[in-house]
Amino acid sequence: RAFTHPTVSGGGNPVTVFLSTASPADVLSPSTRSKLAKSCDWESVIAHLPPPAAAEQGQKPILSFYMPSGEEVSFCAHAAIGAAAVMSSERRQSVQDSISPEDEARRQQCVEFTTTKDDTTQIATVSPETGSVELCMMASHTEDDIPDFMTLGSIR
Repeated sequence: RAFTHPTVSGGGNPVTVFLSTASPADVLSPSTRSKLAKSCDWESVIAHLPPPAAAEQGQKPILSFYMPSGEEVSFCAHAAIGAAAVMSSERRQSVQDSISPEDEARRQQCVEFTTTKDDTTQIATVSPETGSVELCMMASHTEDDIPDFMTLGSIR
C-alpha cells in the first residue's frame, strides 16, 4: 500500500507489484502483461529488472503501469512508490550479508527507473529504517501542452 501512515495500520492505496527479470519485449508479451493486470482489483506495476551484470553497468529497471482493465497507462504515482519500495527491499536482501545492520539502517537508497512509455529517468528515495518513499517527479510542459497554462500557477 502506498500513502500509508507509519504508525497507523490500514489505509493507503493498494498496488500489486510484479517483478520480472526479463526485458518487457522478451518474455512478457503485451497480452500476458494485460492478463496480469486484469488479475488485480487495483492498479498494478510490472518492474522489469535488468540482469545483475547490466544493472552494474547502469541499466535501470523499466516500469510498466496498468489499470485493472488491463490497459497500460503512462504513469501511476502510487504504483511507482510501491515498486520503489519493493525494489529497494529486494536490493537490501541481495546485499544483506555485506553491509552491517547499523550502516544499512542509516543509508537511504536511491531507486532509479524509467517507464515503458517514457525513457526519462525517475528517482525515488527509500528509507530502509522507516520504509518511507519519496518520489521525485520529473516532467516538463509548455504552453502548447496545456490550453489554460497561465491559470495553473507555479508547477514544481
